[in-house]
Amino acid sequence: SLYEGKLKFTVPEGFQPMSRELIAVKFPRANAPQHVYADAKTTTSIAFTHSVSKLSDERLEEFLGAMVSMLPGLKPGLKWIKKEIVVIQDHRWACLEFTTPGADSVIHNEILATPMGGRALLVNLNTVDSLLPSVESKLAAVKASLRLAP
Repeated sequence: SLYEGKLKFTVPEGFQPMSRELIAVKFPRANAPQHVYADAKTTTSIAFTHSVSKLSDERLEEFLGAMVSMLPGLKPGLKWIKKEIVVIQDHRWACLEFTTPGADSVIHNEILATPMGGRALLVNLNTVDSLLPSVESKLAAVKASLRLAP
């Protein structure tokens, strides 16, 4: 569990917490995630960010729309797969799934967002697109296991 037990999820077999130093290298920006779990080669990761951005369940659709508008400008070459509201463990999440060109491969991303304590909780599941068939079931299991404390 993370965030003082407020978020529970299943860590896939073979995934380990990434060190602060490696997070800083892999996510070299001011708003790097607080927690990241990755496979041994760090080609597949699950990143968690409890943002300072305010978010309520009533504004989830608005948040989804804002992300849909904003992301293509931040990620040139983005190709949408999904952009919708999903329900996981009786909790509503904004779900954005897309691919982006990376330095040497296409990256598959799925960002899930929901309110936690009045702020946006973001979960980013990403992998090298060519590896998706081999890790898709692990990422789906993480997604299905996401549980917020009442």
